[in-house]
Amino acid sequence: MSALWRDTIAPPKHYIRTGEASMPNDQLTAERARALLAYDPETGELRWRASRGSARAGRVTGCRRQDGYLLVGVDGQIYRAHRLAWLIVHGSWPVEHIDHRNGIRDDNRLANLREASRADNSYNRRVSKLNTSGVTGVCWRSETSSWFAQIKVKGRTYSLGLYDNFDDAVAARRAAADRVQGEFAPHLGVDRE
Repeated sequence: MSALWRDTIAPPKHYIRTGEASMPNDQLTAERARALLAYDPETGELRWRASRGSARAGRVTGCRRQDGYLLVGVDGQIYRAHRLAWLIVHGSWPVEHIDHRNGIRDDNRLANLREASRADNSYNRRVSKLNTSGVTGVCWRSETSSWFAQIKVKGRTYSLGLYDNFDDAVAARRAAADRVQGEFAPHLGVDRE
């Protein structure tokens, strides 16, 4: 019986993939979002316009997830606050992802949000915890006693060379990032805290 159910019934809409993995289907309209929520583009805060259940009018809404994103429940669906902010301001859902320019996931000020492809969004991420140089794409090669610079583009890694000086390796990596990643290069834009 369960196999028949899986074959004949479409999955619930909240399981359908949209621009960001494991997010509900974006059914909420801009009009409905604007009727329920007030967004302040200067602070990035979403506030309820009217009291609903335990939510009180004027109160900031949103629950911080373990990964740092703010979530807001609207009409039985859970949405990321930055996507709701985009919907309220622009009147439509983002085509793919929303990138936080400064990398701070709960900083939903309009100046910090920009539409991005999945690849663009992946460029602007924090340095890995495994990174020992502090700069993405730069590492020490003990076998050559030099700094190695590299960049990954569309799943392929490109060598930028070996350098005696750390600063030269960083400069090579950043120049390549500027050419390939443009405004999404992690060292550009707003400085991270």
